[in-house]
Amino acid sequence: MTDLNKGILIFWLKQKTEIDYDNLVEDIDYKVINPNSQCPQTGGAPISFTGVPDADRYEWLVKPDGVHVGVDYRLYKENEAKRPTNVACDDYPNYNVFITEYGIVRRSNMELIAAIRQMESQANSSVLSEGESNKLTMMQAAVNKAYNSGMPLTPDLQTVENRLLEVANKANQNAANAASLIAVVESGGIPDLDSGWEYDNITPQGFPFNA
Repeated sequence: MTDLNKGILIFWLKQKTEIDYDNLVEDIDYKVINPNSQCPQTGGAPISFTGVPDADRYEWLVKPDGVHVGVDYRLYKENEAKRPTNVACDDYPNYNVFITEYGIVRRSNMELIAAIRQMESQANSSVLSEGESNKLTMMQAAVNKAYNSGMPLTPDLQTVENRLLEVANKANQNAANAASLIAVVESGGIPDLDSGWEYDNITPQGFPFNA
């Protein structure tokens, strides 16, 4: 059911006989007086602006909602166009409809590349948490010291080295995937933001990663 608490009050800047509803321009053909106006009548009765100067230039219009479903707003954005019409509202035929039309357009290369970088960051955060990163940083010095002194790695230090290599490999794969997706963007295409990323699905490891 149409909500009469959601409407718009406009003032026509031209005579009705001069109006081309298919090519309306705000502030040339009409002016918005109140973009969120409650209907001055109840129950859909006709509206009279009698007593107001240029009363015939005022019009209150129903403003139905426009909704898009299933749009990936990381990739696309809405190009919004608003205009009055001479189309009667189905529920309240005494009022015409003020429509908001949405066209879906591809985001700019800059916006798409920023979305790719965000996905890369999220993937890398999954691979290596801040807490684990701190542990690795502290223990990497011990790994380096063992190598420099020619000592074999203890099982704990071998675990650290294995994890360092695993993290580095996944970060490199994520960087390569980001570069591939950016190439798609720069060629004018639409990237698949959710594919190709390396996440950490490794089972819990021993010390120091189970603390």
